[in-house]
Amino acid sequence: MNPPEPKDVPDVRRDADALLREEEASAFLNFSRRALQAWRHFNTGPAYVRVCSRAVRYRRRDLVSWLEARLQNSPALPEEERPHHIDRERGG
Repeated sequence: MNPPEPKDVPDVRRDADALLREEEASAFLNFSRRALQAWRHFNTGPAYVRVCSRAVRYRRRDLVSWLEARLQNSPALPEEERPHHIDRERGG
């Protein structure tokens, strides 16, 4: 049986504003910590909070928003509009 959690500690699984450590954010996104670091360097990743010079945190809601902003729908193209290399890869 799991011990009860303290009442004043937010449950990260439910609290969208809870701050996640870099390791937790990378696990949530299923990317490496180095990917997060590179995205911060190039300013292309999710929003983050610099707590101090050596500590970075991510809000869960910002990770979800960042993912949703990158959601792509890829409608099927009619055969006549498909690039030729796709047909060759399929053996057609």
